[in-house]
Amino acid sequence: MFIFISFMSIANPTPEKYLGQHISNIDSIRHLGGANPANANMYSMNGDFQFMDKAYRRIIFLTDGNGIITSVSISLWEPEVYDKGLYDSFVEKYGNPNRMYKKDETLTENSDDSTRDKDSITSTSYTYSIKDCTFEDGPLFISWKKPEYDIEVHMNRNRGYTQITFEGGLGSVEN
Repeated sequence: MFIFISFMSIANPTPEKYLGQHISNIDSIRHLGGANPANANMYSMNGDFQFMDKAYRRIIFLTDGNGIITSVSISLWEPEVYDKGLYDSFVEKYGNPNRMYKKDETLTENSDDSTRDKDSITSTSYTYSIKDCTFEDGPLFISWKKPEYDIEVHMNRNRGYTQITFEGGLGSVEN
């Protein structure tokens, strides 16, 4: 009797390939704790990775209660942010996005300084309306809806990072 165990390669992972896989198939991961919804868990894997010629150092996995990966996120930090070249590569590989939005108007601004003293932090939150845009308009959010998974790209130009999330879990897909 032979037992064959396969671990996914971490040399240059393609994020959507992990969707639908069991978390135990991935080597060198760290459990970060529970996540919402109930019974879900969060894991990370650190290393020197590349995705579409952009370098990143960490992959975040969310699993369902059975350990099946339902979400994979990577973050690009300056100078590896989501630029026109990466956008064009996404369009070539995944097709045109279904949605692209940018901030429109500030609807509300809330500051909390009720505990203000020398050791406190004041937080401010904003609510914005959003509107459709093109890549040239500087979107904050781009979304692709594929049959097997969804892709969401969130850009924070003020902080110099981009988060790319693949969500689904219907099984891995081929390039």
